[in-house]
Amino acid sequence: VASLILSPLLDRVGFTVCYPLAIGALLFVILTLVLYDGTTRTQQRMEFTVLSMGDDEQDDARGEETVIPEASTNGTTHERTRLPLVTLIKTLVVSGGAFLVCLTCISSGQAIVDNLSFLFFEGLGTSWMVLGLSVVVKIAFEVPVFYYGEYLLTRVGTNKLMIVGCVCYMARVLAYTYIPFGKVKYVLLMEPLHGITYGTVQIAMVEFAAQSLPTGNEAAGQGLVYFFREFGSVVGVAFGGWTEHVLGPRVMFRISALIVFVGSCVLLARGVFRNNCDCMSAPRSVEEEIRLREDKESIEVLVTDLS
Repeated sequence: VASLILSPLLDRVGFTVCYPLAIGALLFVILTLVLYDGTTRTQQRMEFTVLSMGDDEQDDARGEETVIPEASTNGTTHERTRLPLVTLIKTLVVSGGAFLVCLTCISSGQAIVDNLSFLFFEGLGTSWMVLGLSVVVKIAFEVPVFYYGEYLLTRVGTNKLMIVGCVCYMARVLAYTYIPFGKVKYVLLMEPLHGITYGTVQIAMVEFAAQSLPTGNEAAGQGLVYFFREFGSVVGVAFGGWTEHVLGPRVMFRISALIVFVGSCVLLARGVFRNNCDCMSAPRSVEEEIRLREDKESIEVLVTDLS
């Protein structure tokens, strides 16, 4: 909505319209914080009131809800083990080093698009209206991806979901390099790929952090994964800015696609290697089972002969 409002105003009035809109945005943020603070205080007062009641009164106030602690199969409650930071980093790197490499590469590419693509489009001769519509298209295609996130994780998996995001990114930025001057409206045909890229990468990243660490370290795991993401963003913007200045924006986008391609190949190679290891381990167990069966039969024959 903000993009649809701001983009035509920029075309008609110019950047001076940003000053009153910035003040309005500040007032809106302050109003939001005041409302949030009031709601939080109300909830705290209600919780304090419930805690100050007796047990019977608490049951009545809560609708006689009984909170049962989470228990394991052996009857004991789950313990939330909090690991040291170094141990968390080692666990993430060992369990998903290839995923982190791919995440860093795709994050660098996304940062280049988010921060430098509009400069490229402006040089091709575009209006702010087209750029505003491109943002709307991006967000519109992110929503269904997030909505079906759980279904995608179940059907595709974390690594394949990340690969899908990388492929969409590469197709998008390579298409950017073939846009002729004065035809920036074609960007709107490619922006749906951004929604798919952003949605799939975010879903895969959060799920990877949640599955890689034990219970009780969820927040630390998300923070560490975001560190790799933001590290890739910083490196991507710095390298992309230098590349655009020296070699031009089209070369910058192609190099960015190449970097993301390398990251996705690392993740794919890790998956193929793991599958091959699983396939190699399966025949051994079958051979052992056959050998044990033959030994058992030979023992039975020997016992029969002795009897």
